[in-house]
Amino acid sequence: MRRLSIFPGSFTIENAFTAAADAEIAGVAVTHSLASLVSKCLVTIDADTTDMRYRLLGTTRAYALEKLIESGELKVVEQRISGFRRDRFAFNRAKQPA
Repeated sequence: MRRLSIFPGSFTIENAFTAAADAEIAGVAVTHSLASLVSKCLVTIDADTTDMRYRLLGTTRAYALEKLIESGELKVVEQRISGFRRDRFAFNRAKQPA
């Protein structure tokens, strides 16, 4: 949950994997954890979009972000997200016609 607090708005499952999965936490664990957070009403599903998007509730996000900072993982998660966005931008740019 604390790694998902990096997102100020909604996020996709792919975003969740990018932020949360690593050598310690497998992708399948991210999926199970996200489902658990949804079932506990700590994460909501944005159903009005074409792709499944999730969102931490405001107070939950504030608490989780505090825990992310305390854990010392903030910079690592920020770097993962930045790398993901950079790679996504480069991929989309490469697909555009010249």
